[in-house]
Amino acid sequence: MYVVLPRERTVLAGKSEQERLLYLRTIQDRGIRRYLKASVVGIAEVDSQGGYQKEIHVEVDPGRLEQRGLTIERLATALRTIGENFGGGTIEHEGRSLVVRTMGTMSRLEALRQVPVALDVRGQPVRLGSVATVQEGHAQRQGAATYMGQE
Repeated sequence: MYVVLPRERTVLAGKSEQERLLYLRTIQDRGIRRYLKASVVGIAEVDSQGGYQKEIHVEVDPGRLEQRGLTIERLATALRTIGENFGGGTIEHEGRSLVVRTMGTMSRLEALRQVPVALDVRGQPVRLGSVATVQEGHAQRQGAATYMGQE
C-alpha cells in the first residue's frame, strides 16, 4: 500500500482540498497505476482509494433540447458515437437513467461543447453546448481513504 501526497509549499498543496484530491487521484489513475501494472512483475490490478475521480459532466437542459426537436435518447446516441472520452456517467430524465460511455480522448471542454449532436430542420448542426452545460467535475464518491488523519 502507498499514499500519494502533494509536496509541502507547492502550488498543489495550496489548492482547496477538492482540487488537490481530484488532481492526485488523476495522477494515480492515469500515471502511477499504469506504470505499476506495466513494470512490476506479478501485479494484476492496482485499486485506487480516496480522492475524486475526474469526469466530464454533461448537464442537459430539457427546454433547449425540446426547442431543437431532440430527445434525450437521441442525444445519448450521438454522444456514444462521437468516439471521444467524456467520462462515464448517467443522464436522468423523467425517472429514467441512461448510462453514457464513450472511448477515446478530448483535450478541451470547448471542443466537446462544439461537437455536433444532430442537424436542425435547416440542416445546420446542433452543437452539444447549445443543449447542455459541459464542465469538469468528479464522480460521486463511494467512500474515502485517510492517512494520518487527512484525506
